[in-house]
Amino acid sequence: KIRFTLWKKQGGKCAITGDDIEARLIYDGQTTHVDHVKPHSKGGETTLENAQLVFASANLQKSDKYEEVEPI
Repeated sequence: KIRFTLWKKQGGKCAITGDDIEARLIYDGQTTHVDHVKPHSKGGETTLENAQLVFASANLQKSDKYEEVEPI
């Protein structure tokens, strides 16, 4: 259910690459991952607000990279 919710919220696109994720791939764990926006290793929580659906290959390249954005 979380994967579908994220897919809909993201307009059917990978949150990292912006490429379309076909509906048939939403639940394919070899092709797509649920990623922490702010990595768990950097204090990111496991919440829907900190989650994004991404292609597995993009997630593996991202690793635990994260830049904190300063509020304006």
